[in-house]
Amino acid sequence: MPSALDEFGGFDMGLLWRNKFCTGVKRGSEYRCGGEADENAVNKAVELLIEAVNRIQRWRVWDHGELRK
Repeated sequence: MPSALDEFGGFDMGLLWRNKFCTGVKRGSEYRCGGEADENAVNKAVELLIEAVNRIQRWRVWDHGELRK
């Protein structure tokens, strides 16, 4: 299964852009894909996703489990 993270922890932007981005439509209690998202929304979503993953990697949140014990 391909990963958007390469072996060095960077992003494979091609894989991110090939994902399907759509606008959400609520049907009952769930959200479904209601159509293709506009390019500005896709750009912002990818930008925010990259920033979030970079922060998770930088802060190494998975290494702090022993602090909660």
